[in-house]
Amino acid sequence: MTILYFVIALSILVIAHEWGHFIVARLNKIRVLKFSVGFGPKLFSTTKGDTEYRVSLIPLGGYVQLYGEDPEAEAHGDSTAMQAIQSSPDAFSQKPLFARSLTVLAGPTMNIFLALLFMPLAFMIGRMVPDFMDQPPVVMGVEEQSPAFDAGLKVGDRLVAIQGASVQDWEEVLNWIITHPETQTRLTIEREGTVQEVAIKTALSPVTRQKMGYLGIEPYYFWKDDPIIGGFAPDSPARQAGLQENDRILSINGQKIATWTEMTQTIRAGNGDSISLEIERGGEKQSITIQPRFDEKNKIWLLGVTKFEDPTRYIRKQYPLAEALREGTRENLKLLRLTGDVIWQLVTFQLSYKTLGGPVQIAQATAQAARSGLGDFFYFLAFLSMQLGILNLLPIPVLDGGHLFFMVIEGIRKKPVSLKIRSISQQVGLALLLTLMVLVTANDIDSVWGFANIWGKIKGFF
Repeated sequence: MTILYFVIALSILVIAHEWGHFIVARLNKIRVLKFSVGFGPKLFSTTKGDTEYRVSLIPLGGYVQLYGEDPEAEAHGDSTAMQAIQSSPDAFSQKPLFARSLTVLAGPTMNIFLALLFMPLAFMIGRMVPDFMDQPPVVMGVEEQSPAFDAGLKVGDRLVAIQGASVQDWEEVLNWIITHPETQTRLTIEREGTVQEVAIKTALSPVTRQKMGYLGIEPYYFWKDDPIIGGFAPDSPARQAGLQENDRILSINGQKIATWTEMTQTIRAGNGDSISLEIERGGEKQSITIQPRFDEKNKIWLLGVTKFEDPTRYIRKQYPLAEALREGTRENLKLLRLTGDVIWQLVTFQLSYKTLGGPVQIAQATAQAARSGLGDFFYFLAFLSMQLGILNLLPIPVLDGGHLFFMVIEGIRKKPVSLKIRSISQQVGLALLLTLMVLVTANDIDSVWGFANIWGKIKGFF
């Protein structure tokens, strides 16, 4: 089902993107040779008019092939073929610069339009969100041995601003923390009527292999803080020892445990000694012994478990049409700023590529959104579509933004950029993108399953 949801979501985004190119090309009387959903070998196709509509094997994108898009390459040195393209009124290269630019721009524009359409739809259908997300960012608790603990933050502190930019709710705060791992920053807080600034540096999240930021005041560590197991990290000592989802931790080494926070603090204070858990499972008590694992990134001992999230502790955010349009527009603008911030940090090397999610994590997130309900699925589609549109506008050769960049140069110079320069640039751009894709996918696999865990299973076969 995860694969099915992923293919459905990606197909919607790809078809919308390529249809944008296709429809504007047709409006400008440009001949379209192929419209493909997917890359690689053709699975099946049908031809209507001049266009072959095909579905290809690799569902990680798609393309529209326009006649005369690259005359030199298409002619293969054949002067007759080159003359045919140059004299054809429906060749892309023979159209005015404005028509060509609109055709290229139409793909990303369709993705942005899709985000503007799907986001209000998500708010009309309704989404389940933790009730703290739109509440003022007042500290509910502070984890020991965390950046917030070391910086002296206290329960009841109200976050007013981050790096001088005001924050209104926990959603804004969490988005900032997650996307700024290992970042020195300045928090403005209000404590007992007095406003003060606190210097603090985010750490890496101790509960995921992904490179996400962590402060130790995130509400989900303290919100509905029952010590119930919700899931497991890769290479989890807890799973290997026999813990299961929905197990409730009653005590550790005979010490009664009332909250998740108390449980994590007790484990971290154990300095790696083997611990004895008393748990409740299906109304019966059991004892389990576990050897915690030391997390090198954060220098703490972990069981490798995540907290259970009770669905009854979420609220439904649902709005009538007018309010859904307003909330959807506001959310799109927020995501646009977030995407721009992440791109800037990546370009300036403030953020590692390891924070990016590739196909594996996108597939998981898509499936989770689909299971959570139609509203969450449309929200995630809008989020992905917005990012796809923005990323395609980056001035990188082989992307739409790279083609537009060359067209801007052509408009300034009054003649096209030479084939040699465009060819070399596209080869470099393609190499960079493929390298990034390989790195991000490898990071995906390590984040989700763990290379050590995979290697251990492989060795287990021999």
